Parts: sequence; structure tokens; C-alpha cells
Amino acid sequence: MRRSMSVIGAAVLLAVSGTSLSAQMIMGVKGGANLTNVAVTADGSGISTSMRQAFHGGLLLGFGLKPSIAVEFSMLYVGKGFEPDSSASDGALGRLTIDYYEFPLLAVGTFPADPSFLAGRVFAGPSFALRARCNLRVPDQDPTGWTDCDADISSAIDFGVMAGAGVKLGKGLGGLTVDVGYDYGLSNIVKGNTGTSGKNRGLMITVGYTFVII
Repeated sequence: MRRSMSVIGAAVLLAVSGTSLSAQMIMGVKGGANLTNVAVTADGSGISTSMRQAFHGGLLLGFGLKPSIAVEFSMLYVGKGFEPDSSASDGALGRLTIDYYEFPLLAVGTFPADPSFLAGRVFAGPSFALRARCNLRVPDQDPTGWTDCDADISSAIDFGVMAGAGVKLGKGLGGLTVDVGYDYGLSNIVKGNTGTSGKNRGLMITVGYTFVII
């Protein structure tokens, strides 16, 4: 699996940089907090929900042609979903807890190009996610507990894009990073043709540490 990811990362770097391949390989860990929601519409009308506070974390592999350009492939466990909107007159939708194994592939730019200690970062790219679990709690329907919604309402796969910015402490490609990103879901996570659509949205605050291994 690592070999296939290496090939993918190298190909993306070539497309981004347009230069010959002379890549360094980096590895790291990352994690932090999420503020998540789901943009829900039913029969063309929006339904009000509130943000869920959750967490994410995992590992990353990356490649860089130079200190200013890199590609990072992450393997994350990400909490998503929503909380009920207490201001909604109809009690809204209840509480949705839906977690994913998520795999973002991000192009990363660092400036200045060869930082001595402090650098800025910008990043963007696609993400692919596999549902790990899904639970829905609607007090009017099930006041005693949670309902497993894996097979009932939620799609097993989600696609989206991520983008954001941050800072890095450390020379070259390695170091401590602090990022703020936005995870914008493109897929309808509601299973079947029900007239209802739900798309994930999330703000991610991430702290990570990377080091050069090759």
C-alpha cells in the first residue's frame, strides 16, 4: 500500500511542480478538533442543524521536490455529523454522529521557500472517506437511545475537497505544523432517492509533526 501511495504522490508532485523528480519522503502524525455540520435539504428546502464538536487524528506520508512544494497523503479517523438546532420550532433533526476513515491527498505550498525556522503553509486537494459508524438520535422517535443508521440512511462513501492555511516551525520539510482547514463534502451522504440530501461540512484545527525519512 505504501508503494502505491508513493507512486500517486510522486505523480501529483510532477504535475504541480513541472520539474524533474528528486523527492524527499516525509512521515508524521496529526490530529485536532473539528466543528462539523451537514447541509441538509428536503424537497428543495433547507433544514436547520447545529455544529457537532468532534476530533480527528492519524498518520501522513508526504513527498517534496523542494522545501516550498510537497504532497501529503493522510490516513485519518474523522468525526462528523450535527447536533439538534434548539432554535428550530419543529425540534429539527435530532443528533447525528457519523465517523469516517478519511484519506486526503493535499498539495502543500510553503513560504518562504527555504525557511530557517518559521514558515507559512497553504494546502488544497481532494479527499475520499469510508464510513466507520453512523448513529442517529431523534427524541420523538427513539427517546431511549441511539439508532444505527449505517444501513438505513447513510452512504458508505463520501468525496470532498479540503483547503486551508497554517504555519510550520522547523527548517526544510520537517517540523511542527498548526493548520486551519475546511472540509467541503461533495457527495450526498443520504442513501437512496428519498428527496433528502445531506453534504458534510467541517472546520478542522490540526496540530502535526513531520520528519524527513528519505
